[in-house]
Amino acid sequence: MSDSTGPSRARHRLRSTRAVLAGASVLLGAGLVLAATLRGEAAWLSGAAAASVLLGALAARLVWYEVRATRQAAAYDRARQAERFSAESLARSAEHTVVVAALSRRLDHGRRELGAAYAEAAGARRLAGSYRRQADGLREQVRSLEEALVAQQTAAAQLAEQGQEITPEGVVRLSAWAAGGGRRPA
Repeated sequence: MSDSTGPSRARHRLRSTRAVLAGASVLLGAGLVLAATLRGEAAWLSGAAAASVLLGALAARLVWYEVRATRQAAAYDRARQAERFSAESLARSAEHTVVVAALSRRLDHGRRELGAAYAEAAGARRLAGSYRRQADGLREQVRSLEEALVAQQTAAAQLAEQGQEITPEGVVRLSAWAAGGGRRPA
């Protein structure tokens, strides 16, 4: 900041000096012409007019230097602003690249986790289907065992009505008879 205030003050001081000199030369030329006019002599009037033209040219030259210096200073300032903007733009672009990379990594991680969760859910569905089939098979076994129990209880009740008693040896013989295809033992 001290660099920009130093040249700026010097430039401002130089600008003020040039403007004062240009204004003073125009006023001096006008004063000479006025004095020569009041004197009324043609030689004095011609000399004052020539001096006034030279002083006007000097004033124009000083103003031209000032305009050129102002344009150069403005161009220099614009160039510095463009360089700063370019540097800031590159920095923002780098920051943007870092943020996009971080978000991409997070997104990829989230997608992997989602894929793992879907795979886990599919495995759980398969396992649940397996358990459901196993439970259906066990229900079928229980139903068939209940039917067999009812059939045995019915047979036991019929035997009891006929006056026959069920003994363990009779059950073993009956089971052997059923396993043998219903043939009588020899």
